[in-house]
Amino acid sequence: MALSAQNIIDRAATILMDQTHVRWALLEKLDWLNDGRREVAMVRPDIYAKAIAHPLTAGSRQTLPADGLRLLDIPRNSSGTAVSVTRREFLDQQQRGWVKYPGVTEIAHFMLDARSPNLFWVYPPAAGGSSVELIYQATPTDFSGTNSTVTGTFTPMEEMYGGAFVDYVCYRAFSKDSEYAGAQDRAETHYNHFMNALKGGKVVDMVTSANASNIGGVPDKALAYATGA
Repeated sequence: MALSAQNIIDRAATILMDQTHVRWALLEKLDWLNDGRREVAMVRPDIYAKAIAHPLTAGSRQTLPADGLRLLDIPRNSSGTAVSVTRREFLDQQQRGWVKYPGVTEIAHFMLDARSPNLFWVYPPAAGGSSVELIYQATPTDFSGTNSTVTGTFTPMEEMYGGAFVDYVCYRAFSKDSEYAGAQDRAETHYNHFMNALKGGKVVDMVTSANASNIGGVPDKALAYATGA
């Protein structure tokens, strides 16, 4: 059975000894759970990675889908030919007019800029109707709820961090009540558990990557980029 938002809040409420949601309202705990998912997205972009066939607009400048936060990779054109990453500065220096080149149906390179994470550029410029395989980080969609129940199901990748989400909700609850003796210490403990789970998962993913295991121990560059390693 898939892990649900209700499961996480119930487990956190048990630790907080607030199963009836009197001290901390249910919707307040739900807000914290949604905040936790966004914080996970900052630390582990790969957990929210999506791979889709993405149509390109005519020209060099492209935009991620509406739910896109940042580009992770473009492995190939939808036709099957490979695509590699390059630097826009290199093209600007060597071929200053490259953005004016005629559009093609199969691009060779893509470029990104950390200052505009939802944008990317392609070379040669794309012709209308061309398409690529796109891997990007999607924005977590907030779970919803009422004063009595919450709805929403975690993705399989998120389920691996169910305990971390429980710790995050507890961290926020104790942080709110930090004026009470021991509450701040408990908040810090839960937050440390939360971060350690995310960092530990990153290390395991890098160590067990098929690229690291099967190609002479060479790290998976795409995974390293996605996880910030």
